[in-house]
Amino acid sequence: MKISLDFSVKMGYIIHMMKMTMKLLGAKYMVTRAKVNGGTSYFWKLSSAIENAHKDFRRQVVWTLDYHKVYVADGPFRLSKVHPDANNFYTR
Repeated sequence: MKISLDFSVKMGYIIHMMKMTMKLLGAKYMVTRAKVNGGTSYFWKLSSAIENAHKDFRRQVVWTLDYHKVYVADGPFRLSKVHPDANNFYTR
């Protein structure tokens, strides 16, 4: 008897197997992006993962393989870089 799986189950399995393969190879960190922008990248060194996260203009998160946030790289347009008075719309 042949069991057919829907697309989301197949993709979840593929993603899980890719992550487990990279874990077996020794990767410790990953940066996730949309598939159009290069997809998920795996890294062995944290410094390489942080460097890759800073290449994008969006907010990127460096994750461990068990999905714990390690580092957040804010893009150049992050609101926290604005002067504190600008957040309160103080104009004097």
